[in-house]
Amino acid sequence: AGFIEVRPTHGSGLRVDPGDTLEVRLREGGERCRPVGRQHSQTLKKLLQEAGVAPWYRECLPLLYRDGELVAVADLWLVDGQQADKDHMGAEIVWRPPVLEINDT
Repeated sequence: AGFIEVRPTHGSGLRVDPGDTLEVRLREGGERCRPVGRQHSQTLKKLLQEAGVAPWYRECLPLLYRDGELVAVADLWLVDGQQADKDHMGAEIVWRPPVLEINDT
């Protein structure tokens, strides 16, 4: 869960076009992506492990899709080819993870 916010930008962030609809999903397993700056796609599991993201944290990461295609992983990565250029509107993605409450009783 947590909270995801999409802030408008121009020329940076996730490319958005008029009429775009972004869908937020949680991981199901088997997703692949090629983050901006990477040569090849990898499984999301491998990318999250490489980044040192805790297993419990991985399960609540929001994945953003446009027309059924993965375009961003929370505020960690944009998929290569999905970034806004100087001529496009963009969106900065801000994700606030869920807060764990610990009762010391």
